Amino acid sequence: MTPQMPRPSRWRHMLRPFSSLRWRLAACAVVAMALGGWWMADRAVAPLHRHYREAMEESLIDTSTILAAWVAAQTPADAGAPDITGLAAALAGARGVKLQARIYDLLKTGVATAVYVTDARGQVLYDSATPTNVGRDFSRWNDVARTLQGRYGARSTRTDPDDPASAVLHVAAPITVGGRLFGVLTVIKPVDALSPLMAAARQGLLQAALVAALAAALVALAATMWVTRPLTSLVAWAEAVKAGGRPPAPRLGGGEVGRLAAAVGDLQASLDGRAYVERYVQHLTHELKSPLAGIRGAAELLAEDPPPEVRARFLANIAAETERLHDLVERLLQLAGLERRERRVLAQDLAAGELVDEVLASFAAQAANKQVAVSAAVEPGLMVRGERFLVRQALANLVANAIDFAPAGSAVEVAATGRDGMAELVVRDRGPGVPAWAVERIFERFYSLPRPDTGRKGSGLGLAFVREVADLHGGSASVANRVDGGAEARLRLPGVYIGG
Repeated sequence: MTPQMPRPSRWRHMLRPFSSLRWRLAACAVVAMALGGWWMADRAVAPLHRHYREAMEESLIDTSTILAAWVAAQTPADAGAPDITGLAAALAGARGVKLQARIYDLLKTGVATAVYVTDARGQVLYDSATPTNVGRDFSRWNDVARTLQGRYGARSTRTDPDDPASAVLHVAAPITVGGRLFGVLTVIKPVDALSPLMAAARQGLLQAALVAALAAALVALAATMWVTRPLTSLVAWAEAVKAGGRPPAPRLGGGEVGRLAAAVGDLQASLDGRAYVERYVQHLTHELKSPLAGIRGAAELLAEDPPPEVRARFLANIAAETERLHDLVERLLQLAGLERRERRVLAQDLAAGELVDEVLASFAAQAANKQVAVSAAVEPGLMVRGERFLVRQALANLVANAIDFAPAGSAVEVAATGRDGMAELVVRDRGPGVPAWAVERIFERFYSLPRPDTGRKGSGLGLAFVREVADLHGGSASVANRVDGGAEARLRLPGVYIGG
């Protein structure tokens, strides 16, 4: 039985986006703000009930004091107990009133306040809410007991011990006639009468907190993207450099990230410079060995005073190898200067027709010597955007290669067309083409194939120069075999338009 590979954790897959610094910062900021908002909302909601009860109790103090004074005014000084006749009638009438009072979002339809009155001993004389309480001893309740003692009397009692919302607030005031305490008047109001107000306030507060949290989250996300955008650009640039490209270093200003980008760019340039020198010293040493060995061997044989015809052959060999050394050094210096550029070109509009005619004119003698016909087909009005020397030299290298590999009596075709904002400079020959094993290496430095007529190899730097020119302009270079024989080299350059 084949063992199954363990599946990736679903949580790992879900948390994968947070491996990014941007999302980590955004998540931390959002979580911190959410927790802070929740804490502030909780801190605000928690005392909200107490503040409402304080406001309610304050208004009940006024109510109980006013009603107690009114009962006292109705009670004769020689009476033995408070006169509650008028109070009872007033409360009975008030409880029968059907209200339609709109208090913001709250609709009040009736009176929720009750009153009871005790005598100086704490015996209930009147209870508007519970008439059966008349005659009971309330002298032990805090509202009555403290008031009888000359202190502020109030209490909160739950009708259901397990439900805080069932609390009923009792606030008392003394009934005093002629300086003598006749009894106590207590105003009663259920705390749940505040529930609609509490719910509305809590909902408004939570909605405000939610809106503030969302706004803070958006601000945090925007700030995080603003902070991490330079880092994202720096990472993308580093990855492009790692992949072998030569993109320009991002311009990130003069802050810490900008200084980091500049430092990394300088470090990369320094490392590239060291690798560049090491690589080219190795390549140059290798490539110079062959012509130097040929020159030394010919010189040693000439020192033996050979016959004139042998002397002439060796002198010609020395001249050819010297020319080869000169060509190798010149091409190497051109390529070295090109590769050390920081992707800056002196771009200008180049007429493709004039450029092709100029290059073909410079190879007219070489083509005639090899008996190769050279023709051109340029799209009318085609303009190339690039640096003249670099584009001309790249095209010249392609034409030189085509003539070198073209057999006598064949033709080399040069075409220039525009497509999708790009210019394509194509050079075709009727030579042997590129062997399959050499296709992947054709643009390597110092890699060259033997010429069909002489068997000698070139410097191996011409196509490398073409590739560098294409890369420097943001284009591409390629070589492929033609179906009907021969090779086709294609140089594509961007920034091209068709002129009138």
